Amino acid sequence: MDFEFDEKDYKTIYCPWCGRKVGKHHVRSTMNKYFTCKKCDKEVMYDCVSGETYIGNKQARNTSSGVRF
Repeated sequence: MDFEFDEKDYKTIYCPWCGRKVGKHHVRSTMNKYFTCKKCDKEVMYDCVSGETYIGNKQARNTSSGVRF
């Protein structure tokens, strides 16, 4: 199966605090996306069900590799 995705299949996510582009979200995905804004150093969460963007402080790292859960 070979899928082709266009740019219209993705939604661009912006930081609500400073307005900077932080990432993209595929419109068919049902998982919430978490990004880190490089300008204001905040965590940006995009809720795919409601379509809203939330901002919060970054979570502490639990592992030495830097992966946050």
